[in-house]
Amino acid sequence: MYDKTEDVFGGDEIKVSIEQLNPTAEQSEKMWQRLSAAMDTNENVVEIKKKRAVNQVWKIAAAIAVMFVIGAAADGMTGGNVYAAIKEFLSFGQTRQDVAGNIADINKRHTEIYAPAVYDCDGKILVFGALRGLIVYDMEQGRIAATIDTQKIDCVYYNSDSKHTRVVRNGDELIVFNMTGEKAEGNYYVFDLSKVSGGELPVAETGSDEEKMQAYVNAWKAQDERYTDTFDFFCEDPNVGNVIMNETDSESKYSERSILFSDMEGKEYNCFIYVQNGLYYYSIYDYETDIAKTTIMNLEETIAGKAPESTSAEVPVTLPEFTYTGDNPAIAAIWEYSKIEAMAGYGYGEQVVIPGYVIHKEVQKDDELLVFGNFYEYGYQLMGNVIECTSGGEKPACFRLRETPEGYEVVSVEVAGDGAEYDRKIREFTEGYPGVYELFFSGDPYACDNAKKEFVSMYVKDNNLDVKYVKDYGWDPVPLFE
Repeated sequence: MYDKTEDVFGGDEIKVSIEQLNPTAEQSEKMWQRLSAAMDTNENVVEIKKKRAVNQVWKIAAAIAVMFVIGAAADGMTGGNVYAAIKEFLSFGQTRQDVAGNIADINKRHTEIYAPAVYDCDGKILVFGALRGLIVYDMEQGRIAATIDTQKIDCVYYNSDSKHTRVVRNGDELIVFNMTGEKAEGNYYVFDLSKVSGGELPVAETGSDEEKMQAYVNAWKAQDERYTDTFDFFCEDPNVGNVIMNETDSESKYSERSILFSDMEGKEYNCFIYVQNGLYYYSIYDYETDIAKTTIMNLEETIAGKAPESTSAEVPVTLPEFTYTGDNPAIAAIWEYSKIEAMAGYGYGEQVVIPGYVIHKEVQKDDELLVFGNFYEYGYQLMGNVIECTSGGEKPACFRLRETPEGYEVVSVEVAGDGAEYDRKIREFTEGYPGVYELFFSGDPYACDNAKKEFVSMYVKDNNLDVKYVKDYGWDPVPLFE
């Protein structure tokens, strides 16, 4: 029999974990106090920024919440409510995977903090999008004019760190390319907006001509000067300020930046989009009248008079369960032991949970194999050809295994605790094994990233998935197979 009593934290830690998903006013106030030292303390803006910061902090905390420290024993102590609360919070399908459907289903995911970015607006068409691709929206007909699958051209650097996908418009041309710093990389891709017909818009031209590329970079820099911070510009607007402040819908999202444009007569406007109660809107501020007018968007129909391909009827994707197929039987046994709790924290079939084990040392002692390591586990969702990490947690531990005719089985496990218990527990279970304690704190700085890529690559290969990248929130997508 194995002993799982040391798998879990105590009831207080569980209570805190659950409360952090639905903070009370008092908890939000405490969070604000911890943030205030790092924020602008100008008395005229502090109250507005306070509401913004607290709201966004809890959204991010929910997206990156650590869910893997709760075991069956703890769930028993709470009458089964822990798992139920987590599963309800994280209960979402993989959503539709076509460009329009994926963007429309933004509220079914918990990683997006903002609504998709606006890349151009002229009062007739609106171009916006995110990691899955771009939508060209016909503002006069109130329907989708075209979609652009930027993943097909490896332009997937949205919400990224060092490399960024740029989108710029030049008349009837929409140009997409990647940049690192001030330099463009790879090819540019030109799409002809005069050819929109409701479906996916094909690449009209591509190349790497340096003169053209530099012209596109310069055009993007000029376009970038047309942006302003949406919150700062619209937060006090009587028509849309409630959306910016999340006063009507806790799940509402707005474009981080709004874009300035002029009509044929030279009148100036400012445009952004937002999502409220699962519906998309665009808002256009008229500088002359000082009024922001809001219009609901129809992302279920195209200018061809039909729904975008696969959007209305497609069944949400269910990712298969991860199975370890590597050559280390000890890891296979550890995953089999751990996976039930890991999947319970995420909801079976709604996300896939994939380990990222960093093994520090294996020691044979008498009839037991001791495996020391940090047993990371992550939840992922599918975004076209990108598998995106939604949350995860670490679990520094020592697993004790015994070999049987069928392979290894876990006898017991000692897990590091929280706070001061973290260091103390690691010292305890590494005592008597020289140098192992140090490995938990001074190992390979890339070990975690390498392990994540290794296990995700295994999953993608084993299930024959059309996935090319793995991505963490705010970081560049990492190619899985190079």
